[in-house]
Amino acid sequence: MMPLDLVDVTIPWPTALVIVAMIVAPSVGGWITAARSAASTRRGTKATEQVARTLTTNNHGSHVKDQLDRIERTSQSNAAAIIAVERRLDSHDQLLETISTDTSNIPTTPQE
Repeated sequence: MMPLDLVDVTIPWPTALVIVAMIVAPSVGGWITAARSAASTRRGTKATEQVARTLTTNNHGSHVKDQLDRIERTSQSNAAAIIAVERRLDSHDQLLETISTDTSNIPTTPQE
């Protein structure tokens, strides 16, 4: 007599189906995840190319490069205006240095 002859195990078919599903499900899940990842990568490559194009080309409108160019032009004109104001202030400082601050000759008593 064989040892397995002593064990009479019968597994109902729904239980067997659940066991098989539990064994196969992780593999199927992995395949689905890999397929989604591959599709996402293909879409991501197109999106990356579109972003690179937006950042590096001008279309005389709303691309990021156009906006950066406008900001650079504005900052350059602001820098020129700041330099002009600084020169004017320097000239005022030179004028103020020539003014005497000696207050000893100012009368402090009321005159009648």
